[in-house]
Amino acid sequence: MGLLRWVTLNWHPVGLHFDEAQYWLWSQQLDWGYYSKPPVIAALIAVSTDFFGDGTNGVRALSMGCWLLTAGLLIKLGEWMHSIRAGLWACALFSVTPAANLLGLVATTDAPLLLGWTTTMAMTWWVCIRQTSRLGYRAFLPWVTLGLAWGLTMNAKYTAAVLAPSLLLVVWLSIRNGSKDASKPTWFGLGLAVLVAVFCLIPNLMWNAQHEWPTLQHTLDITWRTQDVVKTGAMASPWLRLAHLAGGVLLLCGPALLAVALIKLLATRFQNQATNSNSKWVSDTVNPPTWAAMFVWPLCAVGVLQALLGGSQVNWLAPVLPGLCLMAAIFWVNTPTPQWGVRVVLLAMVGSVALSTWVGASTDLRLQKLSKQVTNKPLDFWHKARHWPMVLRELEPWVADHPRPIWTAERDVFVQTAYAWRNLLPTLQSYSATGQVRHHFDLFYPTKSEAGAVFWLDRSPPPQSMGEQYKFEKLAISEHGGLRLELWLLTPLKGL
Repeated sequence: MGLLRWVTLNWHPVGLHFDEAQYWLWSQQLDWGYYSKPPVIAALIAVSTDFFGDGTNGVRALSMGCWLLTAGLLIKLGEWMHSIRAGLWACALFSVTPAANLLGLVATTDAPLLLGWTTTMAMTWWVCIRQTSRLGYRAFLPWVTLGLAWGLTMNAKYTAAVLAPSLLLVVWLSIRNGSKDASKPTWFGLGLAVLVAVFCLIPNLMWNAQHEWPTLQHTLDITWRTQDVVKTGAMASPWLRLAHLAGGVLLLCGPALLAVALIKLLATRFQNQATNSNSKWVSDTVNPPTWAAMFVWPLCAVGVLQALLGGSQVNWLAPVLPGLCLMAAIFWVNTPTPQWGVRVVLLAMVGSVALSTWVGASTDLRLQKLSKQVTNKPLDFWHKARHWPMVLRELEPWVADHPRPIWTAERDVFVQTAYAWRNLLPTLQSYSATGQVRHHFDLFYPTKSEAGAVFWLDRSPPPQSMGEQYKFEKLAISEHGGLRLELWLLTPLKGL
């Protein structure tokens, strides 16, 4: 599957998505935090580009590796929970999801988030089935490891904070069904893990405190906003937003996971092949499917609440996939399955991969065949990454020999220009018409009063309010596939 992803990505190379370009720019100046995200994604891209270069594949290499490691970790976790067969099925089901085959092609915070989420799940299973009534260094080392995994995952994306109720629930279940002698050491171990996780967050929290908490404010804004529902098409009805979220989750899961669920329901209903209640689980204290569900429904509950209050992004629920795949795999191997069911699931897996490949590459094939540059955005996974290299390449000669500051009012123009012209080392500055801080670059790269001329690069001309201070001169316009950028020269009036 990893090879297929790489081939898909290189079928018809495109530029970076806006988020990827932004994270790459962050990676050029590592810090303990950034305006909208914790530091792990920037550090991951920094290491990736050190090994593989600053090309698009170099930026994405280790993020793609995180998805592969997550799939591999599911094999081991499935083996611990049930059997190697369950682990292989969990890995296969995860690998063929559209989420893994589309999000797995780009460098986003979801890559380290899912790896850290699955690692935290694995360490939680380890400590829950190896309770001990003795205190000591070796007894609590796994809890420290659990805390490190959780803390690093929260440094990848604050979504990992939702692991708190999951950890509390699975530990409580293991204690309730286990030995009473292990109760105190287990609660002590969980407290130790929480302390370690918080300790891992301290540098990021200190960075936020120094900059008036931008990451936390941004996260709260996009998580609990109740107005201007942009991400769900400003749908007024909360039930429409909830339906939008449910449809997105089904899309993330893909046909293979859905086929397993439906076939097991049908087998149970019509063939009386329910899960054997006398099945001997690997652990006598923790039921594996129930345990896996504890890492699914708390995040789903948060997603539903977000949708009802204002809106949510589908990829926020991507961390439920490891738990869902483990549940499906364990149920699949723990009960008899009709032969036709196996064939249907295998067909669904092939169909899921084919669907993801079509979404990722079919637009390129249509463009090559029809020789068109304009793409159909809803059907084009790469539409936000297209045309930037070509447009900026045409404008590059105008600025290559003139090392002036470049002003822009749009964040995507800022980061795409920084990446496309990285060899020029441009001095980019972010212009905010209202003076309000909208994003990372308004905060750390604001426009400054310049004694000399500056460039203006944006989709639109400079605002008329600048006319009192600068003389405008249009230098060039470049347009491809619906992307249009204008380059202007702004000369201070006092210099005339």
